[in-house]
Amino acid sequence: GGTTAGTDNSTTGADTPTTDNTPTVGIQIGTVDVQTLREGNWNSATVAEGSHDMRFLAAEGGYYYLLNGFLHFYDPSSNVSVILCQKVGCLHEKEENYKIRKECEALLFADNLLVYDSGYLYYDKNDHGQQLYRRNADGTGEKHIATLYESHIDSKHEAQMVSWRISDGVLYYSVLVSTVEPDQNGTLVSKDAYHALMRLDLSTGKEKELMRTANASIGIIAAKKNAVLYNTMDMSYYDAPNVMEAMLNTSRYFYLWTQEENASQELLCRPKKEYGYTISFDRGEVVVRATEPDGYYSYDFVTGEQQYIDRPGDIKLNDDLYFDDAANLFTDASGKEYPNEFLDLSGTEYNDLWINIFAQGENGLIMERNYFMKEGPDEQGFYTITAEAYYYSYVPYEALADGLQPEDVTDILSDVS
Repeated sequence: GGTTAGTDNSTTGADTPTTDNTPTVGIQIGTVDVQTLREGNWNSATVAEGSHDMRFLAAEGGYYYLLNGFLHFYDPSSNVSVILCQKVGCLHEKEENYKIRKECEALLFADNLLVYDSGYLYYDKNDHGQQLYRRNADGTGEKHIATLYESHIDSKHEAQMVSWRISDGVLYYSVLVSTVEPDQNGTLVSKDAYHALMRLDLSTGKEKELMRTANASIGIIAAKKNAVLYNTMDMSYYDAPNVMEAMLNTSRYFYLWTQEENASQELLCRPKKEYGYTISFDRGEVVVRATEPDGYYSYDFVTGEQQYIDRPGDIKLNDDLYFDDAANLFTDASGKEYPNEFLDLSGTEYNDLWINIFAQGENGLIMERNYFMKEGPDEQGFYTITAEAYYYSYVPYEALADGLQPEDVTDILSDVS
């Protein structure tokens, strides 16, 4: 995997942080307890999902959602949606005076990260650095936790988060660090320098660099308090004559880092065409989408076993229900299709419909219905899409057992052009 000796850099404590940003630090290779993949509170879920100006996040008792930067909470048991501001007389998003509007307690404007963990809502803001905050579950008590990747930024370096997971009060994230220097014309040019894998204790605000790679991306698959499962992939395929072919043949290396050993162990190596992206992770086993050969496969990181899986779609809703987002159809585990009446009831105003599944809770999900007019293609093969309408709705899993009907759906809000 092209690994080198590692180090134990930290932004706080007795360790000396890296100051020169040299991309020479690699993965500290060791022998770790892979059985830990079978145990504990592993989190493989991503942050809030959404589109346009909407983001949704499943939490205890309902769903948080961001609408134009304002934080709301929807309770499906009562079908009540509230904005999380307790200031008497506040007009929230309806306030026209910006100076007053920005004092609304619900104004949040999460930049990348929006995660619910152990009774707290975590989010980041770009404000003189990437600032990590948390709030109580009811939206109150904003508290600054840390400035992320602070040791990786100086006058010649900028950085951005790439992937992240939170579990049991610990944030793992990968960061891409770039050099910013003027070219011969004086124009500032950004060039990738290295990727780093970080661990941040949310109770103390202390973060630590776990590893670094000079020319390979770092993607986090799953994490728990004392371990993280991640992969690296060389990015030099961008310079190949046939970028797509080179990308599909580039290997992904999969590693498990544990806090106990403060080291990583390589578990698996597969070309991207055989491991396109992770669908799910559970007790040490991942389900992946592959392109060559096409289909779904499972890899057991503990035993090394690999097998083909006959499944009807990327999105598994529960043990009996899947969603095929390419066809806008719900199916059972055998692939039997259930009716979707919205496909027949899109109305005369629109000629096409797209359904997106966002946050998946314990008993139901948030669904977006996206109606639009599709015209074309033109001579270049492009379509024109107009007259968009979006409906954001809650749908209980039990209502989908016979397909999707209008009576199954509770609209939370809509945006109709």
